[in-house]
Amino acid sequence: MTESLTEAPLAGALVAENHDGWSPELKEEFARHSHDGHVGSRLLFETNRVRVWEIRLAPGQRLQAHRHILDYFWIATTAGRSRQHTSDGTTRDVSYHPGDSKCLTFDRDEYLLHDLNNIGDTELVFTTVEHLDSANEALPITSPVVDDRGALEALADAFSTAYPKADVAMLHSIFGRDAVVWHNWSRSAQPLEEHLAMLEAVSANLRSMAYEKIRRHYFGQGWVQQHTVTGETLTGQTWEAEACVVFTVVDGRIQRLEEYIDPSQFAVQEGT
Repeated sequence: MTESLTEAPLAGALVAENHDGWSPELKEEFARHSHDGHVGSRLLFETNRVRVWEIRLAPGQRLQAHRHILDYFWIATTAGRSRQHTSDGTTRDVSYHPGDSKCLTFDRDEYLLHDLNNIGDTELVFTTVEHLDSANEALPITSPVVDDRGALEALADAFSTAYPKADVAMLHSIFGRDAVVWHNWSRSAQPLEEHLAMLEAVSANLRSMAYEKIRRHYFGQGWVQQHTVTGETLTGQTWEAEACVVFTVVDGRIQRLEEYIDPSQFAVQEGT
């Protein structure tokens, strides 16, 4: 029997067809992951009857293309918005409220191949449950965590946008619950909440702060970032500093940040 895309109605509003707006990289990803059974960010547990997944996406973060062939349902635990590309070339935008859910079933050789991109400004969290006693055999999975360069890039962009603005809500959504921030000048690690309180206090005395000349190198579970930090105080004094930061990511969130910077660079200059 020939494989076929499910004809079940999909969630959301149709915004494009015929691969309109798809980049060559996205098309290549769909081909590469056409039989990828990692349907979530993290596999919570598996029995002889079900696989239970968590999907957790910060704003701008994306779950790469993946293939559904098992009967499944999802439940949204947060409000938000997503954009989904499907292998038939369609693109849909979906809005969610906490408690929204949907169930899909698949006949023999039916499937759904799509991705999931958080296009809202809040974290998206879902629980997805796959039934192993479905018409199709489960696809093999090699790791409970999908290593996705695109997800790391989205996380890096979200951090570099949120941190200079002291956007604590955004930073909470991209850091892990027990995350720490380590500084070379103190040789000690701060709990995230303590560090964010310090960031807010500093930001209250600044007219602006920005990251410029950002350079990044990605590795398996994170990235190294070099950038120039620039700022202006409320009295018009300016400063800039060169920094190097190492990020470690666990389960799609920043778990450890190590900042290397010379504090003497923060000497202010009189505004003109």
